[in-house]
Amino acid sequence: MLARAMRTVFDFSQSEALVAAMLRVLVLALCAAAVSALQVYGAEPGAFDSVVDTFECDGGRSLPVARINDDYCDCSDGSDEPGAR
Repeated sequence: MLARAMRTVFDFSQSEALVAAMLRVLVLALCAAAVSALQVYGAEPGAFDSVVDTFECDGGRSLPVARINDDYCDCSDGSDEPGAR
């Protein structure tokens, strides 16, 4: 009788562990999907501080560094402003 009761407890623990593992996998998959959806475009602030004096848009247009991250899309593809697209 004791062995049967212990088996029942063990089976319940295994099923709980399986459900917990499945939930962890689901949460990790959702987090990975959310991170990949947060794609930021443009130049990172400070990336061009006193290193270069021009920035080349993805389309080939060249801009002075002062026009990067100025809240105005100078490049037709938005590559000069983070988050623009």
